[in-house]
Amino acid sequence: MLHNKSNLFISLFFSLIAVTCTTKESNKSILKDTVKAAKTSPAFTFKEIDYPIFIDNKEMKIEYKLCHFWDSTYFENFIPKRDSDYLSNILDRYIMFLSINDSAYLNNSIKNFYKRLNTNKDAVITTKSISDHILYNPISNKRDDKIYEIFLKNYLLSPFANKETYFSDSVRLALVMKNQIGNTAIDFKYLNKNGTISQMHNLKAENLILFFYNPGCHACQETIESLKSSQTINDYIKKKKIKILAVFPDNNIDEWKNGFSEIPDFWINGYDSERAIDDIPLYDLKAIPTIYLLDKNKKVIIKDGTTGKIENFLKIINTYN
Repeated sequence: MLHNKSNLFISLFFSLIAVTCTTKESNKSILKDTVKAAKTSPAFTFKEIDYPIFIDNKEMKIEYKLCHFWDSTYFENFIPKRDSDYLSNILDRYIMFLSINDSAYLNNSIKNFYKRLNTNKDAVITTKSISDHILYNPISNKRDDKIYEIFLKNYLLSPFANKETYFSDSVRLALVMKNQIGNTAIDFKYLNKNGTISQMHNLKAENLILFFYNPGCHACQETIESLKSSQTINDYIKKKKIKILAVFPDNNIDEWKNGFSEIPDFWINGYDSERAIDDIPLYDLKAIPTIYLLDKNKKVIIKDGTTGKIENFLKIINTYN
């Protein structure tokens, strides 16, 4: 009886190991297995994974799916003209799954995906184009710098990365990595309406909204109105729990001065007189306006956000205070 229990324990133990992402040694066999399976596969296909019967809780299912999402997919026979739309749909689902599961397995999941992807140059180039559109395009509702950073890192490590755009892609990666959620936002100086110079990190507030804008910008006006009309944000301002720093990052001080009336008097209206924000650049302003939410230590809570995202966060923390 004891012997049977021991065998059962050992069996379950090794089954649980299989749930985790593949090890470094087993990763070496992925390319070999991919090529071998592709020879018998007539076309590029994707199949949803099946969970082992012993996985019966949500957390383990998420980890298993992250680690094994692409196990049945072989890119050796990928043909762009035939398969690009199909791959785009699958990647859209994959990225959605990644975005709602903030797991330690994200890096390994995407890394293992690229190990399979790297059997076909066309698949690598097509995936780069699709991930740029979904994760980095400012008009995409799924844009996510954290996930995009991992995709871009793995793309640049691929033997099929485009040599002609390698430098510009590397520069983009360095920019994307700045001011990520959880990191301290980069400090900068700004000119006030009264002519004095201030430092962003010296602002004292439980939370700080950074609002990068251009005077006369229609989208900026819409965002200003949504921030002004937000009852949640206004309540926090009245309680002195949040401040809004509006910053004009372009090189036209007269344009900034002429647009003073667009910014509410109870906001801080600043001008990047050193041209550091957009020229160095310190922040990734892929579109204007761009909004960040920082905590009292100037750590990034929300990056490239919206009024709605800020409201939702403030409502959540309000329930715990």
